[in-house]
Amino acid sequence: MVTAARNRGGPLPHLLFDGPPGLGKTSLAYTLAREMDSHFQVVAAPVLKDPRDLLPFLLRLRPNAILFLDEAHRLPPAVEEALYSVMEDFRFDGNPPIFLSPFTLVAATTRAGSLSRPMRDRFAVHLSLEPYPTNDLVRIVRRAAEKLNLQMPDAPAEQIAKRSRGTPRIAISLLAWIRDVANGGPVTATLARDALEMIGVDESGLTVLDRKYLAILDATRTPLGLETIAASLDSHPETIRAMEGHLLRLGLIHRTPRGRLLASKGEQSQPQAPEPIEPDRPCLFCGRTTAPAIRDGQRREPPHVICSLCGVPAGELPPPKLPAVS
Repeated sequence: MVTAARNRGGPLPHLLFDGPPGLGKTSLAYTLAREMDSHFQVVAAPVLKDPRDLLPFLLRLRPNAILFLDEAHRLPPAVEEALYSVMEDFRFDGNPPIFLSPFTLVAATTRAGSLSRPMRDRFAVHLSLEPYPTNDLVRIVRRAAEKLNLQMPDAPAEQIAKRSRGTPRIAISLLAWIRDVANGGPVTATLARDALEMIGVDESGLTVLDRKYLAILDATRTPLGLETIAASLDSHPETIRAMEGHLLRLGLIHRTPRGRLLASKGEQSQPQAPEPIEPDRPCLFCGRTTAPAIRDGQRREPPHVICSLCGVPAGELPPPKLPAVS
């Protein structure tokens, strides 16, 4: 695609990247601009409140430039409609119309389904990014460690990769934390594991917030909406929505039209409450405080305890020995 665009001397087709945050959508767009040797400019959708807010960005674009639009799902409808003619005809509809240099719009979103169908159809290429496999993340961790002048053997790099939720951004953040914990010393698998457990990241990449989320679903056992869970965790709904992807991939939760439910695998991951220990009570007949052999809950309330020495079948209980009355 890049070779064809350079050969014809025109821009790349418009591209749409979607996928969870932290997978490198911005980096990929920047790499395309570098390969095309073209101007690169970034704009975040939330700052575009009105169609006229597009003009400062559009007018600065050079021929065959790349305009990277982040969080495209947060575009206001009026701005989205203004982009139709910009993408198709390189023309901003105003009074008078403004003609623009040919360029490529690269949009990134974590929620492609929130874009309208006309907007999605104007992208010639739609790429869905998936979480990275562990072996690719190991390579990313080791490359980032080189930039930090940090010796990174395979074992600790794998510890980081497995706990990074398939996300390079998280892997690099965890690497920076481990570097500070090592404080100039050697990085071993044990040090990496202990450092990550120190901040609550377990072997599956679950964090403290993830475990609180699962605990809420385990306690209620009924479908809960996003807003309810976010309020319970004192967090923003978008933060909760972003973290749910990892829980879904692990099979710990179900997302249904009625709300979020804990899956059977999620129930198994919850810590089991210890069996309640009943305080020792004296035997009804001999008064010994020993492990009960028979509990007679039918004939007497509350249940009385009969020790193993005095134990007899429940239907043949002798009358209790009463103290003699003087």
